[in-house]
Amino acid sequence: MTVVMAAQDAGPLVHQTVASLQAQSFTDWHLVAVDRGSVDDTAAVLQGVAAFDDRVTVVRESRCGLARALNVALEHAT
Repeated sequence: MTVVMAAQDAGPLVHQTVASLQAQSFTDWHLVAVDRGSVDDTAAVLQGVAAFDDRVTVVRESRCGLARALNVALEHAT
């Protein structure tokens, strides 16, 4: 199962969001997180999580809308 997430300037919350997914009893998932051109530490937090969990894929996009970000995530879904 692939979970898609789009984030922009969500550094304080993105780690909690991913940690919640990681804490689920169902473990056969793949997260595609699209950073929508954040200017805070969102991308760094996501990259840090991805470095330790190979179920997490991070895609960086320049400032784009939510629909575009989710379409990009779907392109990377497994």
